[in-house]
Amino acid sequence: MLFATALATFLTGVTEPIEYMFMFIATPLYIIYALVQGAAFAMADLVNLRVHSFGSIEFLTRTPMAINAGLALDIFNFVWVTVLFAFIMYFIANFMIKKFNYATPGRNGNYEQNDDAPAGDGAAAGAATSSASSQVINIINLLGGRANIVDVDACMTRLRVTVKDAEKVGTEEQWKAEGAMGLVMKGQGVQAIYGPKADVLKSDIQDVLDSGEVIPETLPSQMTAVQKAEATFKGVTDEVHSVADGEVINIEDVKDPVFSQKMMGDGFAVEPENGHIVSPVAGKVTSVFPTKHALGLVTDNGLEVLVHIGLDTVSLEGKPFEVKVSEGQTVAAGDLLVEADLDAIREAGRETSTIVVFTNADAIKSVKVEHTGKLAANAPVATVEL
Repeated sequence: MLFATALATFLTGVTEPIEYMFMFIATPLYIIYALVQGAAFAMADLVNLRVHSFGSIEFLTRTPMAINAGLALDIFNFVWVTVLFAFIMYFIANFMIKKFNYATPGRNGNYEQNDDAPAGDGAAAGAATSSASSQVINIINLLGGRANIVDVDACMTRLRVTVKDAEKVGTEEQWKAEGAMGLVMKGQGVQAIYGPKADVLKSDIQDVLDSGEVIPETLPSQMTAVQKAEATFKGVTDEVHSVADGEVINIEDVKDPVFSQKMMGDGFAVEPENGHIVSPVAGKVTSVFPTKHALGLVTDNGLEVLVHIGLDTVSLEGKPFEVKVSEGQTVAAGDLLVEADLDAIREAGRETSTIVVFTNADAIKSVKVEHTGKLAANAPVATVEL
């Protein structure tokens, strides 16, 4: 509906279909909108704009005639005035809708429900009241509901949520039923281990919380673990190398239970002597986290590798890191990935341990860490059988 309305307005210049969508449910916004439109007409008079408003079709067909009539400058003025006031109105509307929680189409229950849901089916009926995925709804309920959530954040490995009452948070088994690889509780802090998709979940959860839409309650009995298919292996092997000069240690010795308990997967870590962090495998860069402290790689054989620089370094907002690669780039083992300022990481009170984790555990038959101790960057460390 929104797409069709916007397209009609764009093509014909008729704005009423959009205006009638919000003028009665967000009247203060409509009043501001009318004032902004008045200001736009005043601007048209100030810049001596002698062409009237168009739809795109009329604009394209009349432009040659306007130019022949000596109104080329008016066409230019029409474009910049339109763009200017479009930006002004967008930011005003975006602010007011979020600030006053107006029930514009698609928000606060103002959307079409699925009337085909069977009557009396609690789970289906609940799902019909929310536009979010069942996983996102279940996660919000596992956190104790909207009222119990203080803050939502994420890093490359986990969903990080601060709650008011930790007693209302679901059990680790319930979290695993919703796709989590593990759960770590630290006071009022909840860390649900989802791997690289944690950031996507964070955005989806925040969208639901900000929307004000009704969040149906789901019972633990409705959260059913997904049955894993029987694993099939390719019969291939990848060699994995050290990511830095330094001491290679077993992953069990990392000072973070998410890694040491292998919630993210098996692997190893390096206590780096310098900040030159290189690729442990030949393959492609699949992701670079916005805070630059973690990167995802995949080999030609399909081994998915996470390189995580430091512990709890997401809070440093990328300042100690200079990424040397981009998403989609092909790299060889030993190619420079990141220059890290280890001194800055330590001064911030963070560990510099750099972890190499193999995240697609279902595709891995075995991991053998064959070399530990002091090694040079790009020295062989482990073999992974897929």
